[in-house]
Amino acid sequence: MEWLSSASLWLAIGICAFEIGLGIALLLGAKMKFTAWSLLLMIVFFTFLTFYSWKFDVVKDCGCFGDALHLEPFQSFMKDIILLFFIIWIFAGRNLIKPLFGDKASTWLAYLGFVASFTFSMVCYAHLPYIDFRPYAVGKSIPEGMKLPPGAKKEVVEMVFIYEKDGKKIELKQDELGKVDSTYKFIDRTDKVLVEGDHPAIHDFGITG
Repeated sequence: MEWLSSASLWLAIGICAFEIGLGIALLLGAKMKFTAWSLLLMIVFFTFLTFYSWKFDVVKDCGCFGDALHLEPFQSFMKDIILLFFIIWIFAGRNLIKPLFGDKASTWLAYLGFVASFTFSMVCYAHLPYIDFRPYAVGKSIPEGMKLPPGAKKEVVEMVFIYEKDGKKIELKQDELGKVDSTYKFIDRTDKVLVEGDHPAIHDFGITG
């Protein structure tokens, strides 16, 4: 969905603020019909998303907690399964949950929580996070961040050569290149990761003019 890439930042800020607003509304018991339905629909969507990410190895980190806590796709999927269980429980008993401070006051407090969360995100975006977990945080050394720690697991990569023969694409390993003759047409060469290794905290640093 590359057509959404330009809106990804604002979607991330908006969805996070909305999630926190729903959490505050749930704690206050405000607008429980809307709150319970919103929580259920969101967790069903994100459970499917994290399952798809894990099953088809789409992304390595869901990004749910930013740089503060990295979760692998399977861990993120299991987190959503647990949340799904509790949200279904809340949804089933939504009519039993009453506003903590009365209907109007609880509703306005929930709105205030959403606005505060959105405002806080915008302040951090415009300046810097108040607690910065990023590898590029002020005071951190970029050269040190680009080094792997001692004992880090190294990545195992296998070169795969792609040829075309009789109109079909064939993938060959390096030790299979001996059978290549004039009937093979070279297309491309890729690196296939056999064992995922550790990566330095800073692995995307570059300087452009």
